[in-house]
Amino acid sequence: MSPRVFLFLLLFFILGNFVNCQIKYVSGPQEVSITAIEPLNQFSWYPTSSKYSNCEVELKVLLENSNGEEPPGYLLNTSSIKITNINENQFILSTSIPFNLAQFSIDVNSSTGLTSFNINLSCNKIDFNKTKPQIIGNGPGYNDFENFHSFLKIDGFDGVKPKTFLTDETVGIIESIENSDLYLIKWSPYYIPDHLKGEWSIEIFDSLGGGNYFKTNSFYNDVPTPPNNFQNGAYLPKNISSIINEFGFGFGPLYMGKVLSNSNRPFLVISNGNLSYYGTPTRGTKQNMDFICSFIENEPFNGINSTEFAINSPAGQYSSQIIYDSLIIKKYLPGQIVGLSYQMVTNVVTLNVFVENYKLNEYIYKINENQVIKGFPFGFYSGNNTNFKIYVSGFLNTIQNDQLILTCKSLTLSNSLSVPSLTPGDPTPPKLTNFTILQLSPLKYLLKLHIVSKNELFQINSFPTSDSIEKIGLESLVSGDFFEGDYEIILSTRSLHKIQLIDKNRNKIEYDNFDIISLNPISTFTSPFISYKFDLNDFNDISFSINDLNLLNNTGYNIMYIKSNTLKKDVPMSLMLLDPVSISINENIRFPINYNYESELFECKFIIPSNNIFGEIPYVILFSISGKIYNSLLSSSAQLRVNQTYLDNQGPLISLILKNYTIDSISGPGFVGWTFRIFDDYNGFESGFIKVMGSIDNSIYNFNITLNDLIYGDKWNGTYKIEIPIDETCISQEFVITHVTLLDSNKIPSIFNIYSENQKSISNPFINFYNDGIIVTRLPITCSSIYPQVTNKPEIIDLKLSTQTIDVGKLTNRSVTLSITFNLTDENNFNHNSNPIFYLTSPTLDLIECEATMEQVILGTIRFICEVEIPIGFGYPGPIFISIYGLVYKNGYFTGYSTSDLLFVGNNKHYLNTTFSLNNPIITSHDQVYSYGGKIWLYGFGFNQNQTVYINYLNGSLNNDNFHAIDSISTYSRAFTITIKETEHPFIIRIISFEGIRSNEYFINPILFISPPPPPQTQTPLPTNTPQTCKGNPQCGGPKQGYCSSNGCICYSPWVGLSCQSKVVIVPPPKLNENDPSINITKPSNGIDDDSVSFSALVSIVSLRELDFKNNIIKTYKFDKWIQTKLNDNQYQYIINLQTSFNNGTILNCTTTVITEWFNSTTNITFANQNLIMNPSSLKYNINITTYPFENQLNTLQLIIQAKAISNEIDYNSCSSKDFGDTVTDNSNYVQLKVNDNSLYGRFIKRAIVDGNLNSINNIILNDQIDDDDDDDDSATTYYSSESLIAISIPYYKKLIQLDPDFGILLDSESANSICKENINNKLSTGAIIGIVLGCVGGAILITIAIFLAKKYKYQLRNIKPLKLKKMKN
Repeated sequence: MSPRVFLFLLLFFILGNFVNCQIKYVSGPQEVSITAIEPLNQFSWYPTSSKYSNCEVELKVLLENSNGEEPPGYLLNTSSIKITNINENQFILSTSIPFNLAQFSIDVNSSTGLTSFNINLSCNKIDFNKTKPQIIGNGPGYNDFENFHSFLKIDGFDGVKPKTFLTDETVGIIESIENSDLYLIKWSPYYIPDHLKGEWSIEIFDSLGGGNYFKTNSFYNDVPTPPNNFQNGAYLPKNISSIINEFGFGFGPLYMGKVLSNSNRPFLVISNGNLSYYGTPTRGTKQNMDFICSFIENEPFNGINSTEFAINSPAGQYSSQIIYDSLIIKKYLPGQIVGLSYQMVTNVVTLNVFVENYKLNEYIYKINENQVIKGFPFGFYSGNNTNFKIYVSGFLNTIQNDQLILTCKSLTLSNSLSVPSLTPGDPTPPKLTNFTILQLSPLKYLLKLHIVSKNELFQINSFPTSDSIEKIGLESLVSGDFFEGDYEIILSTRSLHKIQLIDKNRNKIEYDNFDIISLNPISTFTSPFISYKFDLNDFNDISFSINDLNLLNNTGYNIMYIKSNTLKKDVPMSLMLLDPVSISINENIRFPINYNYESELFECKFIIPSNNIFGEIPYVILFSISGKIYNSLLSSSAQLRVNQTYLDNQGPLISLILKNYTIDSISGPGFVGWTFRIFDDYNGFESGFIKVMGSIDNSIYNFNITLNDLIYGDKWNGTYKIEIPIDETCISQEFVITHVTLLDSNKIPSIFNIYSENQKSISNPFINFYNDGIIVTRLPITCSSIYPQVTNKPEIIDLKLSTQTIDVGKLTNRSVTLSITFNLTDENNFNHNSNPIFYLTSPTLDLIECEATMEQVILGTIRFICEVEIPIGFGYPGPIFISIYGLVYKNGYFTGYSTSDLLFVGNNKHYLNTTFSLNNPIITSHDQVYSYGGKIWLYGFGFNQNQTVYINYLNGSLNNDNFHAIDSISTYSRAFTITIKETEHPFIIRIISFEGIRSNEYFINPILFISPPPPPQTQTPLPTNTPQTCKGNPQCGGPKQGYCSSNGCICYSPWVGLSCQSKVVIVPPPKLNENDPSINITKPSNGIDDDSVSFSALVSIVSLRELDFKNNIIKTYKFDKWIQTKLNDNQYQYIINLQTSFNNGTILNCTTTVITEWFNSTTNITFANQNLIMNPSSLKYNINITTYPFENQLNTLQLIIQAKAISNEIDYNSCSSKDFGDTVTDNSNYVQLKVNDNSLYGRFIKRAIVDGNLNSINNIILNDQIDDDDDDDDSATTYYSSESLIAISIPYYKKLIQLDPDFGILLDSESANSICKENINNKLSTGAIIGIVLGCVGGAILITIAIFLAKKYKYQLRNIKPLKLKKMKN
């Protein structure tokens, strides 16, 4: 059966069963059917919040007709349920239902008649008694996205779960985390100040009206009191309670001060009851940190003239009233949009806007889904800054089925209009008929679409979120054409919520999750990254190569390790650091997490910026589209900590600014400008950019600043200068600094924009001048020249394009030269220092700028020319519109020409046609490449499986001819991957196609990553036995058997024991057992048959069990079916595999190898750096265990060993005993099980080799029964037998553990006397914990030693039952 048929049958079975159960046919023709497709398999809901008593249901259904009729029918609206058409086959049913069950009737009208269905839905009450919510994680956390937060885990929701719960919002709010059973608690800033110590408690109500309190320790519980001590608090500007003047649009006032705290996040918040702003650490170290807090940021124009803000901190509460004077603020507001109209000529639509008082701001121009944001000179048609026109042209197809929405927006004011539909065309929308999603890396995937469009495809849009849009160029076409073609699109793994297809007639269709794209077989548009449900238990253990970091002038190169037995190895995961410095540099940087098949761990190599915050570094692990796990959810062992650092989280600041001079009159050339000092006391200044504009003529001056421009000082405190040339033709105006970006050596920016959205006041480089006001950025000049008013635009005499058609899919020949000639009406007043700009505009409003240069001026005419290379795929399939703006006269009058103006120049010079060749290999981009090498993905166009990839490692030189071929691992039309070697130097990639077409040479400069050393193995101190008192009578057995030392009795061979009164028994080598590792050792008695025995000793390694950190048993394993190999006469090998299966289908083999070795004579050996003496007739076990699948790094293993000694000599004086303790000479433990005068003696060295390192381990004496439900009495300790269970505690390990116990038989000088036949009721002594240093065993092995000591003149062989293995619990 083919996979597609199987998938269809599976879907049919699943969906069909739910149709039968939840959507029921009632009456009418049965050719029509309704199937629920989203939520799949779900007809049960909960209220969106526990404060509601009904459920908002939205059910997506599929309508089908077995006759193949299209459309299959129509759903008829009812009063109780709303029906929304997605397309002919899909509908959304929306309704609100009360608690308990509800039934709705749906009628379908088809060609065969009216068919009725009943839909059964249920609305469940939220009952915490059933779901058992609990706060989990490592206590409250903090990051700049969620602020103070905790996590609530709620299991057991049988249906679409609630999004939030009713609670006291002055304490906190609850938000659902998608694709999980977790909720986020965001603690209110109004609650925290009064609860800095002790517990944080929030009451959450369920649908039954009951309130449950959920508690967690305060974020500051472990911080020494007081957690906050604020000093030197100050406002900027200083007079905060008086009228203030913004320092640029959206730059609100600031509060700053020093904090003496042991917490890296002391509590500082400013709020006015509606909005709250948390403080940001800027510089300093533990107990001495500068903080800054901005408020009213980006929202000063909401009509509020005054408002009261409170500053809350544990050191006290302060409040101030901030009063706005709207007149002062309006001085720097953008001008008002007076009107908006449009005109259309053929396929060009032009927005016409009238504006007053231009304030050097930008405008947003929007045509339907597409927009462009630009300031002067784009769109500036004619006028001056007091009163002017804006004309912007865009592409318009001659047939539109949808009205056009044209918008022009300044930062504060917007104006829109609708253009009525033109002559309607064919209304058939495009159709997605097939799609494939291929994951390329943890950060990128390839979306392959097959699209059929009757009216030619015009645009593809993807939606990273529900309210954001990402344009996809049609150069993504890899085969076919715009009527039917295949497209390959590279997108982020967290960016696909839905796609939108638009054709040239503006017919649109959207494909959201679970939308049907094919009925035969059934196929839905579903990303595997959307529906991936994560579980905190997926993350068994997280650790770092280095912790407790030193970031003092050191970059933190590190590796995260994630152990998981359930996560799919290709799940798209990435790491995002949330420390303040990483967010300041780039809050969107993500580090990929890849599975390492060698270490069997997920690994992430990441870089922490130097001079960062002290304490814990917050981070989040991102996977699928919405999955995220914050570090505050994880155990303390998963926290990343910084011990040594000095925080520098503020970009360079301007500490001194001087205006060179103000000009009253100018008689000749000169310069004006600013001298300023840039201060950055720790990281130091690196580079910057400053933009200055003229307030009247809109002249633009751009300055790039580096350390090479330093006049005096150094990078930490240096003086620089910018100068603007001025001559006698100047105009009286102000030069205005409109933009500043300064970067320190850590790439932390300080940014100033006079007008911009989303300003960050704390990053303003002019913070030190808040008291002086924005006037420091304005330099007035007064010139004596007076210029006449210009009223007429220059006439275009000629417009030339070097080509009318350009192939934007070729590697070369994508350049175009544009030239334009004007007839100047007032040549003397024309500003020859200001060059116009050619703009090339795509149909989706993408722009290319080409600054023209003046080529010649002849008899009142002036000619400008520019040459520009068109980017790959730009504008395709065209046309690319031409416009030119920025001609300026000396009196400030400006003029420009939209595409509609160029229509009348003739010969279609207003646009470029585009084509796109599919077979030219071109590399355009790549994923981030680090110096550690490995697999990298490159993106572009025209790749194929038959291409040859070449690489040139420059190795510090510029030798561009040293290319050699390398393998391409995976290749698609838009992407391919290669493996590169480790290198810190740049390298070049190029491709030669099968047809011999050579690609561009693509230069890559890898990001330096210095691999950290492997994490040091934490080793417990190797044990040393404490000195013992010499025992025995005589002491130490007398001078022939041993002597007394400072550590205890030292025995002479063959004597052993604490008192040197047990003697090693010499027996023949055992015989091999071919079925299992059981060994029978016998000692013949003089003249007696070998079968005549009086004593047997049995040792069984019976089970392996895993324990959690509370010593609760999680799993238990037993072992059978050994593979046996004879190595030599005295050595045998036994191997067994333990297989563990996981939910994702992964199978892990844990192999146990046991080698038994018999010693015929005294032998000195070494194990784990401990010298050992092997006595004659002793048996040693060498046990090696490979990787065991621990559920958690905190878990341990126990290897259960059962030892038993049994005597066949039974008389009135028979007795048994057992003893446990430390040896004297070899730092081991011993176990001695004695019956009469014979005993089994086992030695356990107190160390093991764990992953190649020496580690200490322990042994524990257990109760005599492994399983409480076992009724077998044979294993009980009696007067004729002695038995013990020993658990060898095994620590967590990763790859391999090695053990080395040994056993022998002793003849004792003193008989046992603990449990005797004459006093059968004597009780056993309690077992104690003994320190056995053994490692981790991944299998259970049974090795039985039967030593039969025949005694002359004694009893016949007693019928001894074999030792029975207990039934293991799984």
